[in-house]
Amino acid sequence: MGTPKIGRSDILLGIVVLVAIIMVVALFLSQIQGFSINSNVPNAKTLQINAFGKDPRLGTLIVYVENIGSESSDIISEYSFTVNDINIPLTEDSIDKKILDQRQVATIHIPFKTSPNIPLVVKIIANGTT
Repeated sequence: MGTPKIGRSDILLGIVVLVAIIMVVALFLSQIQGFSINSNVPNAKTLQINAFGKDPRLGTLIVYVENIGSESSDIISEYSFTVNDINIPLTEDSIDKKILDQRQVATIHIPFKTSPNIPLVVKIIANGTT
């Protein structure tokens, strides 16, 4: 009952598993990104995008935002969304009202079909500002 020997194949298997784990984590992080939108306009509302992800089955982006106001309609009337510089109109059906809470966090489903390899830039622009 000696100590088991570690062979060359065991080391190669370990390296392959480690590389696979790193690739899965990198893929996951590339799908979910977080950033904030700040406005230089005095007294303008600030929205913060916590994260967004792609839902290829539904052809939508799922965006989590904060500070949208007391009503879900506030975000539709006061802000415009663009994805890769394409204006995306929102409707009341786009916003998951069940998610609204004390911090006014909402989940927005943005209809946007894309391939998995195309990077996405989501912008929220306060209406009436440049």
